[in-house]
Amino acid sequence: MHELFEAQVVRSPDAVAVVHGEQRCHSPDAAAVSLLQSAAKAGGPGARVLIVEAVMPDGDEPHVAKTIDLTMLAMGSGKERTRSEYESLLNAAGISIDRVVSTPTPYSIIEATID
Repeated sequence: MHELFEAQVVRSPDAVAVVHGEQRCHSPDAAAVSLLQSAAKAGGPGARVLIVEAVMPDGDEPHVAKTIDLTMLAMGSGKERTRSEYESLLNAAGISIDRVVSTPTPYSIIEATID
């Protein structure tokens, strides 16, 4: 499924965005890095990347992303990630996190720049 998103990124590089949903950034690491590499290739150095996802907090505090993570682990190979896990994925694709913006929803906006 991620191939569909990769193809769209190549067609529309003006707005590189990766949005929460099935088979996107919470896919297994290799598929997520592949998607992010396509975004990096399409956007080029200096381009901005926005990712809207439920970023799991570190530690024991309750968060809806942890419930979603458990559900995905039980039903398939997807998973939610912490900020440091997103940073590792993005770095593997040649993208650096600038900041993570919390919202009043369970989702955060990861702002990043292609190296």
